[in-house]
Amino acid sequence: MDGAYKWRLYCETEAAWVEGVTDSGVAPDYCFNNDQHTIDEDSQIIIDSILTDDVTIKASDITLPAELKGFQDLSGHNVYRFGHLDYIAKAGETTIFMEKFASTMYIQGGGVSVPEYTYQSGVKTDNKPEYGDYCVFDLADVDNVTGYTKSFNISKVSRSSDVATVTTSAEHSFVTGEVCCINPDDDTFDNLEVAITVVDGTHITYPNVGDDVSEKDATGKVGKILVLSPFVPHDHVFPGMDWECQCNDAKAVPPGIYMRFKYVSTGDADVIVLPHYKLRT
Repeated sequence: MDGAYKWRLYCETEAAWVEGVTDSGVAPDYCFNNDQHTIDEDSQIIIDSILTDDVTIKASDITLPAELKGFQDLSGHNVYRFGHLDYIAKAGETTIFMEKFASTMYIQGGGVSVPEYTYQSGVKTDNKPEYGDYCVFDLADVDNVTGYTKSFNISKVSRSSDVATVTTSAEHSFVTGEVCCINPDDDTFDNLEVAITVVDGTHITYPNVGDDVSEKDATGKVGKILVLSPFVPHDHVFPGMDWECQCNDAKAVPPGIYMRFKYVSTGDADVIVLPHYKLRT
């Protein structure tokens, strides 16, 4: 993905101009309000953009306990090391972990360690990542903090035959196939990265394994994921790996933006992973 682009185009069905955001510079061929509408395909224009190498967004930072503070660099900035964080990546699945910035910070890099073994209930146990497993850190906006994506409040949820339905409290502008973060107050409906299907202006569905649940009131948000900067991708994870990345051009990260760590497992055993981040004021 090369960034976020805000478009204006003319919807012939509504007889009105509409605006929306995409993650590429390719002109959209659908109406942002309803992908079944007809548009004038000569009307699309870019009215604003933000690129992944041009993330000069609003000021931001993360709240850290005092004991995590490190030292001051030569320019007088406070430098922090956040982690190692103790995560368990599920066997044969893609597992995503998210940390939310609460205050303005600059991110200078990060890394990940994969220990050769761990102690579980006092027993030494081999850690078993598979060759072909990979992981990636990124920064993502899922709550429309930047104004370049979209996010809507959840009012109801239900589940039938391992498909969940979310009702939004107001008419949404999602399009089928968009990848979203869904986070209602009932954790069994959580999905931190999933392609959605639009049913109508206030309902979306997505795969969600679990017992059937009748429609019930809920709170929370569903937001289209806008990846602002993938900064530590690493493939071919192996036991004993200790890898780190340093960013020379630290970027300001606004409050409300998420730092995400994604681990893709191809094996049949859970994997202990220990990511960390370097941050400064």
